[in-house]
Amino acid sequence: MKLVREFLNERMGFTEDGDPVKDMGIGKDHLIHKWMSEHGIAKHKYRITSKKRIIGDDTFVFSNHSIEELPEYIQFAHINGSFHIDNCDLKTLKVMPELIQGSFFCSNNNLKSSGLIGGPKQVIGAYAASNCGLESLEGIATKIEGEIYINNNFLHSLEFIPEHVADLYMTSNPITTLKYFPKEISGNLYISASKLIPDKHAILRICDVTNGQIYLL
Repeated sequence: MKLVREFLNERMGFTEDGDPVKDMGIGKDHLIHKWMSEHGIAKHKYRITSKKRIIGDDTFVFSNHSIEELPEYIQFAHINGSFHIDNCDLKTLKVMPELIQGSFFCSNNNLKSSGLIGGPKQVIGAYAASNCGLESLEGIATKIEGEIYINNNFLHSLEFIPEHVADLYMTSNPITTLKYFPKEISGNLYISASKLIPDKHAILRICDVTNGQIYLL
C-alpha cells in the first residue's frame, strides 16, 4: 500500500527534492506569467531572475489596459525595448523598470498624487508623460536621450528636469518660473506663450536652443 505522501506526490506532481509551491503552479513565477499573459505579454519576451525581477527582451505594450498600479510581485529590472503603459488609469509609477533601452510612454494616466516617483531612472529614447495631472517632475528620469513630452499638466516649474534635453514639448502648463529650465535644448521647444514667456528671447536668456527652434503656441 502506498503511503499518503507518495500518493499525493504522484497526484499533485510534486518531486522529491522540488518546491511544492512551484510544483503546484502557485509560486511567484506562476503569478508573473499569469499576469503578463493577461496583459498580452508572451513568455518569450522576458526572463525572470533568481530575485524574481523581470528583464524584458522586447518592447512591452500595456496601453489601454485597466492598471491602477502594478501588483507587488511584478518587479521590473530593465527593458531592452520600449515600455508603453499609457491610457491605463495608472495612479503610480512605483516598480517601473529602472532602465529602458527604448522609449517610455505613460501619458493619459492619473498621476496627480504620486507624480513620476518610482519611474525609470534612464530612458534611451523618448519620455512621454502628457496629460497625467502632474504638479511636479520629481522622479523624472535623470537621463533621457530622446524627446520629452509633458504637455497638458499642472506644472508651475521644470524643477527636476535634466539639464540637457533633446526636443521638449511642454505646452498647456501654468509655468510661473524659469528658474529650473534646462541649460540646453538640442532640438525644438514647444511651449505656451504667457506673461512670463511673451517671446522667444525670454527663453534664450536662460537656455541654449542649439539646433532647433522655439515654437510659442
